[in-house]
Amino acid sequence: MTPNDTELGRYGLERFDGSHRPAYEALSAIGHNGPGAGDCGDFEAPRITVAAPTAGAVFDRSLLVRVSANDELSALGRITLYANGKKIRSFTDGLENDKAVEIDWMGARSLPYGPVTLTVEALDEFGNTARQDIQVTRVDPAKTTAKKPVVALKLSGRGLVRRVTGKVSAPGAAFKPGGKVVITWQYKRKGRWVTLHKRSKNAGKPFAYAQRLRKAGRWRVVASYTGAEPFAPARSAALSFRAR
Repeated sequence: MTPNDTELGRYGLERFDGSHRPAYEALSAIGHNGPGAGDCGDFEAPRITVAAPTAGAVFDRSLLVRVSANDELSALGRITLYANGKKIRSFTDGLENDKAVEIDWMGARSLPYGPVTLTVEALDEFGNTARQDIQVTRVDPAKTTAKKPVVALKLSGRGLVRRVTGKVSAPGAAFKPGGKVVITWQYKRKGRWVTLHKRSKNAGKPFAYAQRLRKAGRWRVVASYTGAEPFAPARSAALSFRAR
């Protein structure tokens, strides 16, 4: 430190006359107030939001997970899911603040029955990491009281091309029905209903498909749920129509 304005005279936290350089004030502020998250960098972890599952939820063969994260200071780097400490999956592509990532995790069927800790981990581009635990339970359907589901079926279209949409639901049940739903198309022949078309669908999600009927005449369509523990078999109302 010298009184002359030379290159070597500009080093240090104080000038020759004892006045403070800007670096002195910056270091003093950190010493008194901590590093903060301003110009010195981002030291805050992302905020996690879990839309599904809710705490205390129960499941059997699959577990729907829908989560998002938010970091106001930095870009999101990764969201990782764990079950009982074991990694399920990591999401890295297309991450945006409050944009949900989702997985209907079929590997949940390999978990033991009983309490399960689902952990969501989110980190930003600087490695600041947040974690959140959600407690859920895997239940044994064989030990759950049987419930009769509701089979909804809608018909649309015209002529020989008809479309059905529907779903199997169980109001008040802890998890969605498994197994199959069978859609049967019957033709009226000499006063009797004869099955001419049949299609099976996964009962665990809404279904939709179009059917080209074999011939003109009187028809009806019905959806039958085969049943899977703890759900009993059920069927929709039969929808009758005339195809020309």
